[in-house]
Amino acid sequence: MKVTPKFRKFGKYELGQQFELPDRAAKVLILVGKVTAVEPGPQGYRTRDMRADAVPVVAVELDSEGIEWNAEIHAASKFKKADGTWRKRAGRVAASEE
Repeated sequence: MKVTPKFRKFGKYELGQQFELPDRAAKVLILVGKVTAVEPGPQGYRTRDMRADAVPVVAVELDSEGIEWNAEIHAASKFKKADGTWRKRAGRVAASEE
């Protein structure tokens, strides 16, 4: 089993240096806390860890006339009137006049 020293030098091995130990001895030293097991696989820089998450696609919500919701001209609560059009803010210029 591949192990590495945990807190300080272990025998001739420095911190971060990996070495092989028999499985039984390695398990005992891991329980005692002298060494830690090394994960299998590539060590060092991994490009897959650096990739950004996918950006979700947001669907544009349309009313019955095909006008999309706009915070500047519509109510902040996104309510539709009975006819299916967006409720406009009071005192604002109508969407068709802009």
